[in-house]
Amino acid sequence: MNNAEYIDRARRLEGMAKKAPAYPDSHGEEPARFFLRVHEHVIGQPLQGGTVLDFGCGVGHSVYSFLKRGFDAFGVDILEFWGKDVSLYGSEAWDTPAQVKARLRVTRDKLPFADESFDLVVSDQVLEHVFDLPTALSEIARVLKPGALAIHRFPNPNGLVEAHTGVPFVWLNRYQWYLKLWALLGWRNSRQRGMNWRDAAASSIATFGTTHYLPNREVLRIARIHGDAWFAEYLSLSEGRAAKLQQKMKGAGLGWISYPLLSCFSHSQVLVIRKRPVQAV
Repeated sequence: MNNAEYIDRARRLEGMAKKAPAYPDSHGEEPARFFLRVHEHVIGQPLQGGTVLDFGCGVGHSVYSFLKRGFDAFGVDILEFWGKDVSLYGSEAWDTPAQVKARLRVTRDKLPFADESFDLVVSDQVLEHVFDLPTALSEIARVLKPGALAIHRFPNPNGLVEAHTGVPFVWLNRYQWYLKLWALLGWRNSRQRGMNWRDAAASSIATFGTTHYLPNREVLRIARIHGDAWFAEYLSLSEGRAAKLQQKMKGAGLGWISYPLLSCFSHSQVLVIRKRPVQAV
């Protein structure tokens, strides 16, 4: 799928999304804390200042949170969700602060930043919407400083429930008959409450049409072209309910089974890429 087709499908979702609260709010706080915690876990010390890029920034919530923490933060997305395309983000009237808007960019291909510009690149629930992953990761690697991290949180393709439709078993969501069946059975995600089954099915089909899941082994193969890459143990880095339950299970001596069991119920996983340092000549 090319960008034009993706954007057309995104436009079909206009009006279906649950309306969001006023901006600025706390939406970016948890992602910023999470990415900084992962960075500290990998590097062994907190990231103090520096440049941060939010890849797939939406209306700039995380950029706002990083700015408040003293980082020189920027964001990119394929639509101007903070301006003329704001309705496609599921809200009627976002009032993105001017100081945040000035740091957000629209990009369709090449990132509008110089080589080796950033100390950290992050994305939150974005990579599953990227149809040309090799190009995206290549551009991210280009703007990263040598030895710097890119941290990507996105849905687990092996999870029990697809994160966008709310319908069980990710890989079966690709079949329209399957999504229609769940709609007929009365299944509704949070955006579909009050819809009849036909509208709910159309919503799920359009929503899943904006996703592009790759097997994790393929994601790693592409990522390792640019540096060391691995999937971190998400539950040990998260603040969610599954993470808290895992800690309790570990305390009860059930650590050996807690992660493989609970990871199936977690929507997310986290990919870490560390750009290769410049080799001395």
